[in-house]
Amino acid sequence: MLRILGVLATLLVLIASASAAGFEKVFDGKSLNGWQLIGGHGRGYVVEDGNLVCPADGGGNLYTENEFADFHLKFEFQLSPGGNNGIGIRAPLNGDAAYVGMEVQVLDDDSPGYAKLEPGQYHGSIYKVAAAKRGALKKTGEWNREEIIATGRRIQVIVNGKKTLDVDLNTVMDPETLASHPGILRERGHIGFLGHGSLVKFRNIQLKNLEKPRKDNQAPKGFTALFDGKSLKGWKGLVENPVKRAKMPAAELATKQREADEKTFQHWSAKNGEIAYDGKADSLCTLKDYANFELHVDWKIGPGGDS
Repeated sequence: MLRILGVLATLLVLIASASAAGFEKVFDGKSLNGWQLIGGHGRGYVVEDGNLVCPADGGGNLYTENEFADFHLKFEFQLSPGGNNGIGIRAPLNGDAAYVGMEVQVLDDDSPGYAKLEPGQYHGSIYKVAAAKRGALKKTGEWNREEIIATGRRIQVIVNGKKTLDVDLNTVMDPETLASHPGILRERGHIGFLGHGSLVKFRNIQLKNLEKPRKDNQAPKGFTALFDGKSLKGWKGLVENPVKRAKMPAAELATKQREADEKTFQHWSAKNGEIAYDGKADSLCTLKDYANFELHVDWKIGPGGDS
């Protein structure tokens, strides 16, 4: 009995340890549950012997159903001679992930066909954005271990225990690169395998979500929140323009303000932590006046919107 209890205690410790690590399997080794194939061709991606396989006669982009912002991805991969794939990160479902998102290269660097690539095209690089150090790959046919850690603007890549890339995307300043790779500005998106018509295998794919729950409308250090996320307290309807307001007698201004508030608050509202507008009234403005300031705001606009 004591021996059984000891074994159970050990199992509980191991389970607790694994849970504490926070990593979850995002590939079950049996199916493509949790994944979606975009632009697939041939056999697309298949599951063989517990591995996720992009066959030579298949490919396309296999994306997670969920989107992620900050994360720690672990996986193993095996390259065939000339093998070429990629890990899409923070990518939308449509478009070339290397440009509208980011692509971390998966490539047989030693293939003669890749001898004259740009530095940002070899294994572990963010495609044509940031070059990785070379030399960490094992020979084709052997299994490699890789980690991709995305935290805010920092992207790290670790191959077989060696850190091959550590880049702050804010240091990417080349105008041509910025213009052709708008995806490096994305804060979240899908993670995917980007097949390029060659045999590459993956296994032990695990993910730890590093995104911290963000409190809506919490002002950064040194800033004051203008919106509490629940109401339009501190806001009013806009009366005319500054010149006309300045010329109004106090009584007239007070009347105009009541009228503006009554109309404005029928069309502006606080919903789900957002200031929402239906487009059918005048402008909303702060109760207080400000002169020199720095404003931080998140916004989104619907089709045909104008503001």
